[in-house]
Amino acid sequence: MTRLRAASISVAAVLVLLGCWEAAPRTGVAPDQSLPPLSKVLGEVWNVLRDGDFRSQVGLSAGRWAAGLGLAVLIGVPLGIAMGRAQVLRRLVEPLLALLYPVPKVALVIPLLLVLGLRMPSERAGETARIVVIALGCLIPLTVSATHGAAEVEPCLLWSARAAGAGPVRRLLTIVLPAALPQVLSGLRIALAVSIFSLVGAELLVRGKGVGAYLFNAYDIGRYERVWAVTVLVALAGLGLDAVYAWTVRRAVRWWEGDV
Repeated sequence: MTRLRAASISVAAVLVLLGCWEAAPRTGVAPDQSLPPLSKVLGEVWNVLRDGDFRSQVGLSAGRWAAGLGLAVLIGVPLGIAMGRAQVLRRLVEPLLALLYPVPKVALVIPLLLVLGLRMPSERAGETARIVVIALGCLIPLTVSATHGAAEVEPCLLWSARAAGAGPVRRLLTIVLPAALPQVLSGLRIALAVSIFSLVGAELLVRGKGVGAYLFNAYDIGRYERVWAVTVLVALAGLGLDAVYAWTVRRAVRWWEGDV
């Protein structure tokens, strides 16, 4: 009953928000042109999904998203594990992460274009800049979570493994990584959300192709229902990714008693 009640409260909150969205333009609280009623937006969602151009843009954006998030995982998780076990490395890298953390990662697109444009064609530089921005946005939560997970390993477990003759590599694989896994998985869930708005933000700034560019083009020609429809689809994509990820982790890591 507790879970049912919690789910009911969450659903009620969403329904109230959606009801306010529908009512605001119809009652004159918000201008219909800038904020179309939800019913009109949902009708436009179907038109967007049928648009072949939109589907092709989704494919391009999905490739960038996967590349940026994958790059962040490949760099952030090993770096965080190493920082958690080596104090010298942690003291070297943490100030750099602290400097990077408050900077909006999307704001780095233009400096990256300036640097990359010196050695690459403009189109390739733009593509690389988008991927790097996504990776930078995801890097901090992944690195920090992996660092905390590796640093919080019980020393007695490492001492016991060392006494049993386990070498550094075996201790890393059998003790440190499993102990850090819950923190890493939680950081990856945060990174999933960050990757979505980093992707769209980068595509809004670096025009060309992609979901962000498609959204901005709709804004340029005054198709505001389409702007809201694309926004709804992006939000649903993020929600779906988060739900699938949480469901998968709960079933793949059954021994983990906490939340993802």
